Amino acid sequence: MHRNQALEEDIKDTVWFFEGIEKLRTSCDRKLTHLGQRRQCTECETFYYPRKPKKKCPECGSKLKSVKKVMTCPECGYQALTVLGCPKCKSKSFIPAPRDHKYTREIILPQLRVMEAQVEEKVIGIIIEHPVWDWAKGIKGLGETTAARMISACKIEQCYTLSKFFAHYGWGLMKNGKVQRKVEGETISYDLRAQSIAYMLGVSLERQRGRYFEFYEKWKGENLAKELSDGQATSRAFRNMIQLMLSHFWQVWREADGLEAPEPYPYTILRPPHSLATKISPWEMSEIVSTNES
Repeated sequence: MHRNQALEEDIKDTVWFFEGIEKLRTSCDRKLTHLGQRRQCTECETFYYPRKPKKKCPECGSKLKSVKKVMTCPECGYQALTVLGCPKCKSKSFIPAPRDHKYTREIILPQLRVMEAQVEEKVIGIIIEHPVWDWAKGIKGLGETTAARMISACKIEQCYTLSKFFAHYGWGLMKNGKVQRKVEGETISYDLRAQSIAYMLGVSLERQRGRYFEFYEKWKGENLAKELSDGQATSRAFRNMIQLMLSHFWQVWREADGLEAPEPYPYTILRPPHSLATKISPWEMSEIVSTNES
């Protein structure tokens, strides 16, 4: 048992309760949005909702592929429309005919929003008590709620190496050396929720344009110099940025809990050519440190 285990259990329980309320609130929002999209066909006066074409060909069952932005069957040549029309007469002529669910809009949603705000305040009150927040509060793009989600998605005592931490959050490598992903017929080797949280953290770092974003731009430029496509360069730079953030979060978290945080593989087994002089410290990325030093 490490020094902050009880606090981290409280963070996990509170975050999971918060995410449950958040999920209910977003599902209600989506339901009202769906009802607001209802249409009425001007030809046969049938009420319907916008529908998208299927991914499989309704005639031969083959998988549809995009050909000049049109979903086309490579076997029989069937072409699916971007948005299907009236399900009864196939007409695309319609008028808006939105519906509303008054009880959800006036009673359920306001209550869920109040509960969500209250529980989020509790999440913030708990996470600022954790030693990790002393570092996280100086990171542009890493807020209280996101930091709490990160802690709630993992048991740090089980991730005694950085590679295990990467693997748990879905940003490591599989046994064949390829990046972690879903493989048909095989058990998922990572936590889907943890991977989603890490991805959204990466999006936040990219939007806030802090010090991690500076490395993102640097790596993207290096990838473009290697004659990679813009998509490949962006994807690799984004992955490297997330891995850098995860390595720092793991190190700070382990040290805050009084656990050993061994140096990553490149700085131990492979040294040289890798040198500790090239290692980026978590505290170098803090905006607060730079302000105090200046």
